[in-house]
Amino acid sequence: MAKKDIAVQWLADFDQTVEASRAQLAEIIKPEDTFALMGVFVVDSGFYIYADGEYRGGEAIHTHLKLTPPEKQKQEMIGKETHRKISYEVISDYAGDYIFLDQGEKISEVWGENEGVWKSLDAVKKDRVFKLDPDLFWGNDAISLKLQIQEVVKMIEEKSKK
Repeated sequence: MAKKDIAVQWLADFDQTVEASRAQLAEIIKPEDTFALMGVFVVDSGFYIYADGEYRGGEAIHTHLKLTPPEKQKQEMIGKETHRKISYEVISDYAGDYIFLDQGEKISEVWGENEGVWKSLDAVKKDRVFKLDPDLFWGNDAISLKLQIQEVVKMIEEKSKK
């Protein structure tokens, strides 16, 4: 089989995975549910929100699975910028009904006594936070992207059964 044929076949399989994944999620989540993608970055002691680009699964979550970002993020970032460093004071403006979180165990290290702001978010109080595997959600190659899509669906399905 020629490399071009292999690529065409792989893309068709990928598209099928995306469609099947969206169909699975449609049975679990409500259309109005919002999904924020956030993370702690210890190197600069920052807290970031990620859009629909290559960072931390943004392409899988927002571009391919089409999970709706919070309104402020949608207006300000989607299709415009890949990530933004924010302070804890404005986190509630960017938090969704569900939060995908990278490096979440580092929040207290970065925020210190302000960690209470994180704990006050509805998604946190309702146990709607998904901790991302940094090894899986770091890459943005074709194989990682497919695995990220499958992992996001698995995380949402597992959380919905609780």
